[in-house]
Amino acid sequence: MPRIHTYEQQVSTPSGEYQGRMATGQDFLRTNMFTDLGAVGKNLQEVGNVGEQINRSKEAAENRAFAHEARMYQFKVRDETSSAQVQFAERQAKYTQEYVEKAQQVAPGDRTFASSFRDAMMKDFESMEDSFETKEAKNYIRLHGASMANGFFADGLKHEVALAGVKAKQDFNQIKDAYGRVVAADPSRYETIVTGK
Repeated sequence: MPRIHTYEQQVSTPSGEYQGRMATGQDFLRTNMFTDLGAVGKNLQEVGNVGEQINRSKEAAENRAFAHEARMYQFKVRDETSSAQVQFAERQAKYTQEYVEKAQQVAPGDRTFASSFRDAMMKDFESMEDSFETKEAKNYIRLHGASMANGFFADGLKHEVALAGVKAKQDFNQIKDAYGRVVAADPSRYETIVTGK
């Protein structure tokens, strides 16, 4: 069962009684109602002014916070765009060297060199783009990556065309050699080979 503790006064005055003046009803009455209302109005106006100052301070703080966030984003954009430019330049050096090496290894008549080289580059640029957070850095990689890949693609097509000419010459020489061996073995076939009948 709950127990109720009794309260015992712990503070006492030297004489044992409170020495201060007790409030009376007159303390709560005013003699001039309009003067009192004017004072109340002034007090309310001051409270309103303080509230307005608090709101302005809050708005200013929010504006400063927004400006700070915008500045931080600008710094991040600069950092990432700069990093994207560095990585892009490194990729350009890498792909230039790779292109030269692979172009020398392409067999005459190979029609896949340009497209496979471009596709590999685009895949690399897509993964590089994913490593950035800001849209500006992503757009830089997307735009410049596509431009570089298309440049190498155009060079690759020119190389394929040149190799197609080499292949045509090789094919012609192989045909000529084969027919030469036929005619050397049987000179009577010369007419058939020349006319194709």
